[in-house]
Amino acid sequence: MQKAQLKAARALKGWSQEDFAAVSGVSVPTMRRIEAGTGALRASPEVLDKIRKTLEIHGIEIQEPDATGGIGVRLIAADDLGRFSQLNEELATAQEALQAALRYVGPEKDVEALVNAALETVERAQAASAQASKEWADMWDEIGKED
Repeated sequence: MQKAQLKAARALKGWSQEDFAAVSGVSVPTMRRIEAGTGALRASPEVLDKIRKTLEIHGIEIQEPDATGGIGVRLIAADDLGRFSQLNEELATAQEALQAALRYVGPEKDVEALVNAALETVERAQAASAQASKEWADMWDEIGKED
């Protein structure tokens, strides 16, 4: 990630260095140091991880250099939330199909174990998707309050 990308990401959210520090858990002096000048961000892996996670949670996508060397920053649209709904629907359909397969197979232990493992995987994916959907919805609610 380039320093200019972090600065642009903050600008998209209307955050000062102090605001970003408060949200990310990165100290203000560290923010000032790593954003000074131009070029790549230079910080400890822990600080870089905090920055990346904060940007991701708040709907900022850092675009890596393309064939022309161009870089970018994008605020993810609220329409992306629709993807979570679609995923949840697909997971529910998969869960129903697996449950029907389990009823059809009956007590055949090898197949039953595989279907049960698949059901557990679908349930974990549903929980993760629901959590991600809630986080995105909360984020967009906060953005709406800022306007």
